[in-house]
Amino acid sequence: MAEPLAGRLRRAEAALRESFAGPETEWRERRRRIRLDLLREHVTTGYDRLKTRHADGASGAESVRAYARFMDDLLRWLFDTADGEADQLRRDCDAYVDTTLGELEESLGNALQTVNRSRASMWRGPSRPVTGSGVALGRSGTGMDLID
Repeated sequence: MAEPLAGRLRRAEAALRESFAGPETEWRERRRRIRLDLLREHVTTGYDRLKTRHADGASGAESVRAYARFMDDLLRWLFDTADGEADQLRRDCDAYVDTTLGELEESLGNALQTVNRSRASMWRGPSRPVTGSGVALGRSGTGMDLID
């Protein structure tokens, strides 16, 4: 019972995607609205079918089992769909984080190379003795001599 719903949702979303030319936030809202409308229709139709079966002579126990099966199928489909979308979002986020961290790593590596080149050029510069210390300026290797 839930599989035809999945097909209807896919077709409705594909039709919306084809005809939609607005911003992503509006797309999400329209997709949410289509999903809710189709789910509401599906539940109403299924419930009406169950009431008709009961009116046609199905026992109370049979009606309850049919209703439970209908809701189990629907909830299983909803959970599987949400889980699949969550997995897709996690994959998208992982890819974004990996890309961003890679770019950050490259940027920091370039900055570190620039700092190292600047420090190396300072070490090669003329040395001036610091009064009373006996250590030439720029030669301590601690970086503190850059403050002087």
